Amino acid sequence: MNSKMEFSSNDFDDALNWLKKSGIIENNIGGVNGGFDLKRKRHNFYYFEITGYAINLFLSLYRQNFDVQCLRMAEKSGQFLLRYQCKEKSRCLGAFPHILEHEGNLSDKYYSFDTAVCTSALTDLYEITKDRKYLDGAIAAGKWLLGYAQNSNGSFKAVYDLSKKRFINLVRWDGDNGCLHAKNALSLIKLGQVTNYNEFLKGGKAVLDWVLRLQNRDGSFKSYKGSSNVFTHAHCYATEGLLFGYNVFRNETYLKSAIQASDWLLNVQNNDGSLYKFYYRFMIPNIKVVDATAQSCRIWAILHKMLGNQKYLSAIDRSVEFIRKMKYKRADRNYGSYYYGCTSLFGQNIRSSMIYTWPVFFVIQAYQFHRLSKSTPSTVLTRYLF
Repeated sequence: MNSKMEFSSNDFDDALNWLKKSGIIENNIGGVNGGFDLKRKRHNFYYFEITGYAINLFLSLYRQNFDVQCLRMAEKSGQFLLRYQCKEKSRCLGAFPHILEHEGNLSDKYYSFDTAVCTSALTDLYEITKDRKYLDGAIAAGKWLLGYAQNSNGSFKAVYDLSKKRFINLVRWDGDNGCLHAKNALSLIKLGQVTNYNEFLKGGKAVLDWVLRLQNRDGSFKSYKGSSNVFTHAHCYATEGLLFGYNVFRNETYLKSAIQASDWLLNVQNNDGSLYKFYYRFMIPNIKVVDATAQSCRIWAILHKMLGNQKYLSAIDRSVEFIRKMKYKRADRNYGSYYYGCTSLFGQNIRSSMIYTWPVFFVIQAYQFHRLSKSTPSTVLTRYLF
């Protein structure tokens, strides 16, 4: 994969060092902070979804170079997840909470998307370590996803409120019937493959079949049923889910949809290589984000390897240039991380005051895919997606 504007090994090493040494991951307990507030100069809270992503990332790095430290960090975070997994014998059994505040207050909100991410992480941990406790945790979470969170048409309810003992209605991009839930398929499919339990596979396929209804003619995905907006981060989640589904089921409809979604990203990419956070029907977007831009690089790397089309490589070239401009370069503990994004105002790009953890994860894996795709099949790259 020969690219004009490549990620450098320094970019990769700097970001990985930030994860390992900055305190964004609490090494004593394994919990991962959602981000660092540059104005308040502090971490926000432990975020369970992001802890799941950290596990997936460290395990993918371990598979690549057998870095034992990466495996140990993944295991520590896996134990953190299991410690806070809901064990109450109720409609919440097996789910994962949204956040844990540093003061010890545990959220009473349990998101189906967060739980799916944690399910994927625990399944991957079991596959590598063969430690049964990780599989048991993943199965409990998977049963909650199938038994309570997934609707009969394949879509997902978003949030269970433990204090109210019921699912609550949430109408926004991360709410009920959101396209982001197509990525829940990764967790269910992985779990189905490991356990040979067909219901998990059926649940993963059902959400992929359902999300096709949210795709617009131009290839974009509505943020949720009834929305006219596209939230690019969630659009990428849906695309990733379909690519993963195609990788397993070889359903050409999934691949066609994923290509259309990927080409939409290419068509709306800004001249500086960035992607906007939202694309509105009646408003001009102005917030450029690193997370969706790095996610797009991962998607384009897979499709370039799969289809050999140079346009995807050219798109990556442009995005790498934007991502590198968003690198945090001050000589302090956050060196090597990335700003969440920037706002375009009067021709200037004003950077955000937040460093969120997940965009850095996506940047690291975009670099990893960029390097591995020279010798790694698209099937393997897709399996690494988180």
